[in-house]
Amino acid sequence: METYPGEILVGVFPLVFCVDATFDNPGTPKDSSSETPHFRSQFDRFLDAMASSLMNDPEGDHPLAMNGSTTATASKDVLNALLRNQSTEDSDDDEALLSHTVPRSASRDDNSLRSTSDSVSTGTSKRFQLGRNKRNKSSSVPEPPLHQHDLDVSYAKVLQNGQGFFQRARIVSISARHGFPPSKDANGDKNRVYQFYIGKNFNTTRLVNTMRAKPVDGILPSGWVEKHAHALPSIILVVVQVTCDQTQFTHDERLMQTLENLRYSLAPKRQCPVHIVGLVQEGVTNVLAEQWSANINKKVQNGETIMLLHNRELAQDAPPSIALQYLHKFTRQASYQYYSRQASRTKQKLARLGPSRFSPILLPLSIRYCFKIALFHEFQWQEQKSIKFMLEAYRNADLYYRYLLHRKHHKDAAFQRAASSTPPSLMDKVSMSQDSMSTGGDLEMDGGGVELALESRTTSQQKQRELTEEEINFLKSSPPPEDMLHQCRKIADWINFKILQSGLTSHTEGGLAAVARQWQKHSAAFCSPRRSFVSISFGGPGAWMDWAYVAHQRMVMSQLLERHPPKAMDGAANREMDEILLRCSPWRTYEATAEAILRLGAEVRLIQEKGEPFEEAMEPNDSMRKKFVGGMDTDGHLPTLEEETKINHREIALACIERAISLLQRQVNSNSTLKWKRSAARLEYLAGSTLLGLGRHEEAISHLHTAATLCKGWTGLEVTIRRMLIKCYEQHIPSLQGAGDDEKLASELLDTYFNAQMTNSELRKALVRYSELTGGGSVEWYRDCKDEADSTLPFSFFLSFPSITHAFAGDKVKASLMLKSNLDYAVQVDSVTLNSLAGSVSIPSTDLQCAKNADQGSDGGIIMQAKAEILLSTEIQLPKDINAIAIDETGNGGEKEGSAGKGSFSKSARPRTGGITSGAGARLVEEDVNADKKGGKGSGQWSLRCLGGRPLRCDGLKINFYPVQSATGDGKNTVVELTIEKKYARTDANIKRTPFEEDNYLASAWRRPKLAPMAWGPRCLRVLSPMADMVVTNLTEQKTNGKAMEGVVNRVLLKFKASDFEQCMDVKVKFACSSFLVSPEGKVRRIAGAQEAEPGESCLSKQNPKVRTPTLVKKQEGLPPQAADVGYTLPEGWGSKESSEFVSITPQLKSGESAFTYFDLYRPLPYVSRTQFVLSEGSDAEEFSFDQDMCQTDVDVTISYRQERPLQKGKQPLRRRGRRKPDEVEAAEEEETEVEDDIVTLEYSARVQWVAPFSAVFKPGLKDSHPCGNRHPSNNIPDPNATSPKNATNPRHHEHESSDIVALHGERVGAKCLLEAVAADDSLVPNIEEIRFENDEGEHPCEFKLLTGKDKSGLLYKGGEGDACRELLPGSKFAFSWTALAEVNETYQQTTTNTSLGVISVGWNPSPLTPPEEYFSSDPSDPISEHGPLPLKTPPTCRYVGPPCYIEKAPFSVQMNRLQSSPKVATPFAISYRIQNLTQHQQALQVSFGESTIADREAQGYMLSGLVNGTVALGAFEIHNLSYTVIATRPGAIQMPQVCVSSDRFGTWVIKETAKDRKELFIVP
Repeated sequence: METYPGEILVGVFPLVFCVDATFDNPGTPKDSSSETPHFRSQFDRFLDAMASSLMNDPEGDHPLAMNGSTTATASKDVLNALLRNQSTEDSDDDEALLSHTVPRSASRDDNSLRSTSDSVSTGTSKRFQLGRNKRNKSSSVPEPPLHQHDLDVSYAKVLQNGQGFFQRARIVSISARHGFPPSKDANGDKNRVYQFYIGKNFNTTRLVNTMRAKPVDGILPSGWVEKHAHALPSIILVVVQVTCDQTQFTHDERLMQTLENLRYSLAPKRQCPVHIVGLVQEGVTNVLAEQWSANINKKVQNGETIMLLHNRELAQDAPPSIALQYLHKFTRQASYQYYSRQASRTKQKLARLGPSRFSPILLPLSIRYCFKIALFHEFQWQEQKSIKFMLEAYRNADLYYRYLLHRKHHKDAAFQRAASSTPPSLMDKVSMSQDSMSTGGDLEMDGGGVELALESRTTSQQKQRELTEEEINFLKSSPPPEDMLHQCRKIADWINFKILQSGLTSHTEGGLAAVARQWQKHSAAFCSPRRSFVSISFGGPGAWMDWAYVAHQRMVMSQLLERHPPKAMDGAANREMDEILLRCSPWRTYEATAEAILRLGAEVRLIQEKGEPFEEAMEPNDSMRKKFVGGMDTDGHLPTLEEETKINHREIALACIERAISLLQRQVNSNSTLKWKRSAARLEYLAGSTLLGLGRHEEAISHLHTAATLCKGWTGLEVTIRRMLIKCYEQHIPSLQGAGDDEKLASELLDTYFNAQMTNSELRKALVRYSELTGGGSVEWYRDCKDEADSTLPFSFFLSFPSITHAFAGDKVKASLMLKSNLDYAVQVDSVTLNSLAGSVSIPSTDLQCAKNADQGSDGGIIMQAKAEILLSTEIQLPKDINAIAIDETGNGGEKEGSAGKGSFSKSARPRTGGITSGAGARLVEEDVNADKKGGKGSGQWSLRCLGGRPLRCDGLKINFYPVQSATGDGKNTVVELTIEKKYARTDANIKRTPFEEDNYLASAWRRPKLAPMAWGPRCLRVLSPMADMVVTNLTEQKTNGKAMEGVVNRVLLKFKASDFEQCMDVKVKFACSSFLVSPEGKVRRIAGAQEAEPGESCLSKQNPKVRTPTLVKKQEGLPPQAADVGYTLPEGWGSKESSEFVSITPQLKSGESAFTYFDLYRPLPYVSRTQFVLSEGSDAEEFSFDQDMCQTDVDVTISYRQERPLQKGKQPLRRRGRRKPDEVEAAEEEETEVEDDIVTLEYSARVQWVAPFSAVFKPGLKDSHPCGNRHPSNNIPDPNATSPKNATNPRHHEHESSDIVALHGERVGAKCLLEAVAADDSLVPNIEEIRFENDEGEHPCEFKLLTGKDKSGLLYKGGEGDACRELLPGSKFAFSWTALAEVNETYQQTTTNTSLGVISVGWNPSPLTPPEEYFSSDPSDPISEHGPLPLKTPPTCRYVGPPCYIEKAPFSVQMNRLQSSPKVATPFAISYRIQNLTQHQQALQVSFGESTIADREAQGYMLSGLVNGTVALGAFEIHNLSYTVIATRPGAIQMPQVCVSSDRFGTWVIKETAKDRKELFIVP
């Protein structure tokens, strides 16, 4: 972008000249030595004050306050008049200019084109005065019509924000003797457009004819932009002093000389407003200053405005005065007015061209005028209007350039031949190509843009049309200047830059879309080789200039995009914007720039290679001709060509390519979804090819290697890159000293040789040369891959194990190898070696020669044709030591635990796709490998059995081969040692891993190429250590469903059975148990010792007797009960069993035979069992929770034995062999029956769930109808006014109050119990020995005396021999009841309390299970006769706390008197109740006989007399007989009425008879 003028690159700004006409600075330099260093002239202080005032300019109107001496109204009116003039000047209808309508005839003469100042009358009393601004307010000049634009320029509005006038304006201080540049047309009347303006009509035809005879020399004169930006101001401020002494005359003379000099040097057509600023010195009054202003106003002749400023207002610390603010506003508006007049004047010229301005003759003027209008609008900071006219100028330049190209390509004979054959007019062709561009027809992509082909017509269409007179005259017109093409290019370059820069700097989506469309249009119009080049062939005249122009355009676009990187606005994510962002990527334009620069260098080199390079470059021009932008001088393009020959274009292109690669990498890093590989491959290819052209082979190799890696699948480019690499290798072979670099370099070299599509002979020669460079011998080739079936490998392979999924160490297994050649050459394979976790496994040559679809080679090898696929079978001998197989860590991404961030084994992982072993889903990693960081247990806690083992698969292979010789047999063989190694992707961080190898999953283990059938088996084999195949069966669990009875010893019988493929020798076993409690809510608490608990683990102590920890026991006859280390006493005849010792079971167990063993477990019963959720006083809630939790015990059984199994020899492949001798057959049979001996261990876990022998349910006995006024909630009289029952707020209490047993002091109380076996359905059947009733130990509020017992010891039941009731079989229940007398202790007689109704003790013994028949037939060494729950010598006892009981000493005593034995009909008899008040208070009792009436009683057969409803009063301890007389009216059974007596004091029932309690009497006749 350095080639652009600063005004195009940065922009144009308003220019303001300040003339120093003060006395202390008459215009000549002074000697600064006579002044102090800090001296500043009044002119300098004026500039400082003006600048400081304008920094805070509010850009608005302010009322004038002139010390009260002047009025602000008049001055404000003057300023408003100026503003009105400004609005009138800038009232151009730009929308009309942008329309296609034909303009009306102009209505002004030449004199109206100028803008003169109109003076305004002012008085002498005004301190701030303005000159008259003479303005002809006639009708506006019609604007020229402009074409509609494809681009939306609304984005340019944002460019007009953020800066004020004086932030952009250039204020330049000039001398009083300053001279302005001269003008060839001072009055502006020599312009051809004005010369043919006749009256009110503009004669366009004469102008066109004149221009056809003498075309325009150029488009834009050189220096025009610089002249208006630096030499022609928009306003001139002349600063002069106003004093009160005699020197004022000198100041006035100097002022008039300055004004005269400015008028003389400034052309009339360039008149700009000149304003006089008078600096009023100290001592000058307002009257004197106004008189001076009036005198100067009379002397000036051009309406200069006079402004007065006091000298004190120029002080540095003085606030901005109103005068300065008005001066600021006046300067701004005057400057805008000047540029507006210039724009209007140019628009009038453009409008007068009329519709003919689109003809080729007038197009240069249209381009010039539109460009000037755009710049004048830019001076006014009207970016939107400026861009609109820039677009119009660009459109005209495009149209004119097409015409010039068409004329140049068809000049001389071709042009005349086209005229004689009456082709379409030139402008028709140009217009047609323009229409095809707008409609999208004939698009051809090339480089960075779109090409459009010129439309041609058929011969028949040409014959049907005749040339018009206008076209014939046009063909006879004079040709334009030779350099007009280059001028048009240059102007288009400037305009294109301005449009692109404005769109990018707007940072809007509309601006970015406009940039994309403009760049596409510019590339097609001026940078397309097939459409816009001056030279039509490579190496033709001027071709280098075309490519130089294209390279320059692309370089500018690249730098703009890099300086203003495009990005999506407002989070917009649509396809159109994504396409625009991709099209405007700087790396793409840099890539296109590099291509253009390389083409430019080729064209320049071609000119140099010819004998006469400079003749084609020279296009001399007239030295007297006016210079234009883009025009040629007398030397033509020779200096430019000479400069191009000195440039190293490849170096510049390389810098662009490297910059593009860097930008692409940055964009890829920020956008992960970008598809970048093909673009990166092309960039790397360009970089490599450029470096190759520069002879920098070492650097080219790295780029070409990268390109070859990225262009996989792009066959044509890949082959080209490979061949370039071969050229680089012919000149440079990198050093082979590094260990890691050696393999990488060799791999890259051989990849290039075998993928460059060389002939067989060329390949063999290249291999021989490479072998010689590396020291001779074979050539090593290393390749790695993630998929062994990858077609980009030299050979794809697939190894499987048919008919087998796992094997043992030391076995020999079958394997099938599919090998496919991806090479384009036939090769001889000498050897194949498999690489696995167990090391290298070589395939025997005999197996290699038996491969299917392979030809016989020399020296025991085979020949594989190009793209052929072979299949061979072999056998692999597994190592005897499983540790020889490396540990596979592919399930963890190849890294150790925790090395990939927070990666760790998941604690709850359960693989749902079973593994390849028979124990699918079991853990295959040892505990020590799977241990956590703190050394605790591993995360494989879900596994019940660790199978172990290690996977074996083919992780690569090594092949020795060489290309087969051709028929001529040229050259020698160079063996290539190819090593292919499979790599695994690294696992992402922060994921949950499982302790499983990758190949343990079905999806991985059975993955295969598409053509490989599933019958070939899995691709990996599980190699196991010698594994125990013994089958363990829990015979007791089959009967009891894994349950055991508490309180007795439970024997678990296990069965060990050897498999059919092993013999078990020296079988030993040991047991260990662990227990835990599970709450009803599912909470698990482990029971462990103090040293067994994990750090931070909350465990229950196994020594706590309340926990009742289960333990292993063994039978010891005669051993008295002894305390165990678990906190309780063991039963008689049983002792603790050590769990750390192996016990021999049998010395030998043949295949298919069984052995038996057992272990005994014991857990005591709780001391007392509670069946309700009500705890008595002093009860332990924690103990109660232990009794409610379910207890489970895991018994770990470890079986160790020596395993003997025969080694199964695999069958050899079918080959032709001789007949073996008998002794050889016997030796072979002995070899096949060889026995392998290994010590194996089997882990088995038996889980036992502990259950109670019984479940007890208590219920109350018969309820007494005489509650005696007790205060139990169930005896309360309901309140008829209450909305809810009592105790509604305590639902738990309300729920149990009806089930409580009420025990009154001195009264009988009864209860019943129902016993049922808990696990009778699981063969756990208890036998009841006896049942007893006991009182709770310790002090209790009530003692119960058994009334229904069999003896005084409280015996309720005693089971005898043959009693069928004592055995609780499935579905059986045992019920019993008892009655006791309640005696409340004196301490509790004055209150109420709760307790339990004694304790029920149940003595019992279980019914054992009988072992199966196979146990007795196995002849065990330690025979047993029973298993399951075993009976004890001393029957265990279950103690159940009785039902909850309400205890109280009642306030009343009620007793029913004896009735008559046989009442008769019509014979009266009495029914009476004895009620005694046991309190010291007087009581009132309410008596009620229910709701029955006299009629109801008569209907039931009796009559009643007595106190039916009433009140009875009782004194302290008084006894009252409540009696009534009854006469039966009929014989038979009759029911007496319900008697209800209640206490008013306590609100309770004394007698409460319900419908069920009504007395029923039998009346005799």
